[in-house]
Amino acid sequence: MGSHVILGGGIAGLSTAFYLLKQPSVKRIVVLESSSRLGGWIDTTRNKDGTIYEHGPRTIRPVGPQGANTLEMIEELGLVDSVRSIKYGHPSTTNRMILKDGKLHKLPADLISQFKKLPPFQSPLAYYILKEILRPAKKDSDVSLYEFINRRFGEDVANYAVDPLVRGICAGNSREISVHFIAKYLHQLEQKHNSIVKGYLIDWLKYKINPEPKTAAENCNIVKQARSEHWSVWGLENGLTTLTETLSQYLTANGVEIFTDYHIDDMKISNGSCILQGGSTLTCNHLTLALPAFNAANLTSGINGELSSTLESIPFVDVGVVNVMYKGNILKNEAFGFLVPSNQPDPILGCIFDTCSFRQGNRTILTLMMGGAWFKQLFQHKSKEEMVEIGMNSVSKILGINQTPMDIKAKILPQCIAQYTVGHLDRVAKARQIIKKEKLPLSLVGSSYDGVGINDTILSARRSVLN
Repeated sequence: MGSHVILGGGIAGLSTAFYLLKQPSVKRIVVLESSSRLGGWIDTTRNKDGTIYEHGPRTIRPVGPQGANTLEMIEELGLVDSVRSIKYGHPSTTNRMILKDGKLHKLPADLISQFKKLPPFQSPLAYYILKEILRPAKKDSDVSLYEFINRRFGEDVANYAVDPLVRGICAGNSREISVHFIAKYLHQLEQKHNSIVKGYLIDWLKYKINPEPKTAAENCNIVKQARSEHWSVWGLENGLTTLTETLSQYLTANGVEIFTDYHIDDMKISNGSCILQGGSTLTCNHLTLALPAFNAANLTSGINGELSSTLESIPFVDVGVVNVMYKGNILKNEAFGFLVPSNQPDPILGCIFDTCSFRQGNRTILTLMMGGAWFKQLFQHKSKEEMVEIGMNSVSKILGINQTPMDIKAKILPQCIAQYTVGHLDRVAKARQIIKKEKLPLSLVGSSYDGVGINDTILSARRSVLN
């Protein structure tokens, strides 16, 4: 393969370089980042008093092959001692709340609660699950997540379980987001067995009789520890930026060339190689676009119009993130936080109780999430200061907080989360098929394509290198 250039120094680009180092055929690896910092949307602020704010993701799930793959990387990077785990049963794993009519309601979190009628639901969750067996199936290749959950479990579950969950994960509108975003397996069960519950029971029996083989990553000590100790999520000491910092240091120590503040003015393909014009001219045998799809679309516009327009069709949303610090423990309930369904009038998406998960001395730190699919509607003509005031008034009223914050730090993250709207898988498949058909020396990796989470992004990078 010779030389390989990666555009983008976020977790996708850095992970791609990490896996390329394992390929003997790759002789030179270059990472080019247009901004002044590495890490992308993984962004930690470390305050002078020792407290930290996370402006992007803050924890990572260990479950499944994706989770094991990330933990395997953590072990290789020597970060095991920096891992801070949260086990199932911790208040942040059992207490998750939904706002309805100005009141917070705890979501059912154990088997017994599934059989109780708990607001905001009109019936016990077990009722919706049992009723699902009798609901008629509908054959389709893709549908909005809201429509799918509504037809299988009813409006209550769609409005107060899935809708706010989507707002919390990708700041998106469940009426537009594809069922494949977080419920691909459930949709497959319906399509194959005409019922999620029946299909799940059939698969469960098959798995018990013939378990799937474990991936190599499952043999890592830290993965075994996560499984035996029943981790729900994990983070890193001094914030998740520790991951991208350590990863970039590892790459540099192993010969990867990393440049920040590097802008590409033009890109061409000639004789099977990519030629990049920027601060200098770079030629490589293969180019990985570890960029948001809209940036990749701009760069490929002169190479293949159909590829560029396909990438341009992937939508993104802006998100406002407000980190707030108070003195002492001011919360009435220990919990992960709360989410706000889109049918409620409150102007925030949700609020994370950061210091419930990881203590930071005698402090309460909250993170407000605002905007997303509703950013233009709510905040397009407002300043950042006005956005903060709206968010603070809302969360103070909901949580009954009268205390003045010690500190507030707000950021508006433009086009930060890709929206996997209906047809997303087809769009991504089409883009990669164009690359394959035209024999373009390009790869697409990152949260624009194969999942918005850190685990998904890292696994996307690994697969792009191995395939």
